[in-house]
Amino acid sequence: MNRLWKIPMQSPYKITSDAGEHIARTPPEWPLCGIDFISLTNSQIVLAFADGVVEYKHKYNPALARDGVTDGGYHTLGRFVVIRHYAGAVPVYVRYCHLEIADVEPGQTVGAGNVIGLSGNTGLSSAQHLHVDFWVLLDCIKEAQDIGLKKINRFVQPWPGSIRGMQNVDPTEFLKSCGLDVIRDKTWG
Repeated sequence: MNRLWKIPMQSPYKITSDAGEHIARTPPEWPLCGIDFISLTNSQIVLAFADGVVEYKHKYNPALARDGVTDGGYHTLGRFVVIRHYAGAVPVYVRYCHLEIADVEPGQTVGAGNVIGLSGNTGLSSAQHLHVDFWVLLDCIKEAQDIGLKKINRFVQPWPGSIRGMQNVDPTEFLKSCGLDVIRDKTWG
């Protein structure tokens, strides 16, 4: 697979919460590190960051989303998919959350920039946007840190059936090294 990484939205969009901001506004017991992209148009197309394989597609039930506890709280993320990408030899699992439409299936191969769905407002969301967060296997954390995926102290099972003990990471430095600016309040388009 090629190692090209792209921003997962077409213009116009705005990054409303970068990874550092995301950590700062979440409770200490749940310091999720992610990036929020807001579409400046309706139902923005969501693209794959890089080549990869779809690992998981969440069967979203809106009735469970407001509860925040049922099903491990996964419904708070709305409709989401997880794609396993590679940063060099490091497998990087990216959750693409709050989708209106998820147009990929587990086992499907996607290319960098391929359409995977439409941004939405599903789950615990106050506006149409795309939330992405990055995960690596604990066995790969040293290699991940060497390429700019910064470890944060959060160990959970990020989706049903995933490998236990995955590490949520801050992708800012890694994405910057790929030529992608993901710092808060940048507007493109």
